[in-house]
Amino acid sequence: MSIFQNIEIKKGLNTPLGILKTKNGYNFVFFSDSKNVQLVLSNNKETKEIPLNISDDEKIFHVEVINIPKNTLYGYKVDGNLRQDPYARSFASPTTWGEKPSKDTYLFAKVENDKEFDWENVKKPNIKSDDLIIYEMHIRGFTKDKTSDVKIPGSFLGLIEKIDYLKDLGVNAIELQPIYEFDETSYDRIDPDTQKRLYNYWGYSPVSFFSIMKRYGTENDFKTFVKELHKNGIEVILDVVYNHVENPIKDKNYFLLDDKNNHLNFSGCGNTFNSNSEAGSKLILDSLIYFANEFKVDGFRFDLASILTRTDGGKVLEKPKILEMIKQEKKLKNVKLIAEPWDAASLHQLGFFENFNFLEWNDKSRDIFRKFIRGDKNLEKEFLNSIAGKNSPFKNAKSSINYVTCHDGFSLYDLVSFENKKNLSNAEENRDGNIYNFSSNSGIEGPSNDKDIEALRIRKAKNFMLALMLSKGIPMLFMGDEYLHTKNGNNNTWCQDNSLNYFLWDSKKKLFEFIKSLIKFRFDYQKFLCSIFENLSIEKDVQIKDRFLKINLHDFVVIFNSNDKEINIDLDKGNYKILLYTSESKNEIKDNKILLKSFSSIVLKKQD
Repeated sequence: MSIFQNIEIKKGLNTPLGILKTKNGYNFVFFSDSKNVQLVLSNNKETKEIPLNISDDEKIFHVEVINIPKNTLYGYKVDGNLRQDPYARSFASPTTWGEKPSKDTYLFAKVENDKEFDWENVKKPNIKSDDLIIYEMHIRGFTKDKTSDVKIPGSFLGLIEKIDYLKDLGVNAIELQPIYEFDETSYDRIDPDTQKRLYNYWGYSPVSFFSIMKRYGTENDFKTFVKELHKNGIEVILDVVYNHVENPIKDKNYFLLDDKNNHLNFSGCGNTFNSNSEAGSKLILDSLIYFANEFKVDGFRFDLASILTRTDGGKVLEKPKILEMIKQEKKLKNVKLIAEPWDAASLHQLGFFENFNFLEWNDKSRDIFRKFIRGDKNLEKEFLNSIAGKNSPFKNAKSSINYVTCHDGFSLYDLVSFENKKNLSNAEENRDGNIYNFSSNSGIEGPSNDKDIEALRIRKAKNFMLALMLSKGIPMLFMGDEYLHTKNGNNNTWCQDNSLNYFLWDSKKKLFEFIKSLIKFRFDYQKFLCSIFENLSIEKDVQIKDRFLKINLHDFVVIFNSNDKEINIDLDKGNYKILLYTSESKNEIKDNKILLKSFSSIVLKKQD
């Protein structure tokens, strides 16, 4: 007797794509150029193939099935080959990190999903972009270490227990590294030093654009996570990967293929999603709408966003279909959009995505910050213009996401402690990772017990944070930089499921209070910041010397000394209050002079 003997098959509707619960059953809709498509139901022991109805355009297949048994999975068979539903919302994938899925796990999706969820009328924070303080983080990494002392480490629910920490720091938006379902076991090399296995830890290889990473929790766990953050005035931005997938197929509707039907590789991962085809663009748009509506997500950061501008053969479009669709979609009107404006094939488009209402990661200002603060010469005006938002091709400098560090590259502490990457533990013979880091080791490569070197490193790190928080645009921090987390010089920890990526809660929070004060300063003195941005005159307001800047505006004085020598500075007559400083102890003002240590900075305010 078949478990599927009581099902009823009806014609069903030809929209929407994917699976939809009906009054008595489920409606299935699938897009394909093939004429040979069947729905496949499975309970892991028995399968049943169901013929589909085809729409007038001969590309949309649909059917309604009633009385489907519980715990049934579904997939499709196209020309005799099993295919995943691109709109699949949940898989019977492992719930334990590191457990390898079966070969069919991501071909069959769940018919049933989580039950109803009570949002308790909690509203989105709707923070203005100008007021964002973004904190980039990894769900597993933030609470996985045993020092986190949470009930469910490395999960959505575990992070909820750390909301008060985020509030205390002062951030109001978190940008999550990928939380779409991915297979962490897809990378299985061995660390040559520890002999422990490696993982696809970061998760930049999705298996679906609609499913939640099961090892982080359920769909309702994620909704609870978003709801609790919203209750506390914190927005949730997802890092989304619409440029390639873990499990590509040879289908030009969804992937860029060459004349020989081979995958084109603009992602650096072996395949490239076709973002501007009819099916591909709709899939991306529907995915964004799904997460914005179903999970009340506040924004999306698009990994390798320049791939969204490519079409057949990799040609770059001036007005990409997908970007136009996103710009015009009313359901995404209040959603924040952030582009990483490049891809892995040397296409760099800083300023382009602003035309489609995107904010953009500003790598140009990042590199100028890094060079000037490490002590490079002849960058004084470029550094000043980067702070003032005048050094990038944006029509509006508020479109700039400013950052010094992120998940990709050196941590803040490593940026001032290493000149060369140390990536041997990734099992790629140190070939991976960017060689252009614009870092410095401050005297000794790597760890040091020298107190003077450590003090210098902390001053430089504080200089970076001060420049970041003074700059016009939106500041982004990376998790762990507030306690000067080190990855031991590894600038590409994508495969490291260990303390290189884990937030170490027992570490001394060396910069926590300083960064907290910077965020408070940014909100308290917005008028002052605007005066820098709008009214700055290099001739009248700025004193420039070798690796030195002194900015005078109204009652404020900002000084950066990236020289390797201390400098004695003359101030205009008056009484001054020191608001911020990066040296080890508070500077003293005597006879309207102040001595600024090498590689340090300060902000003063003239008193009435």
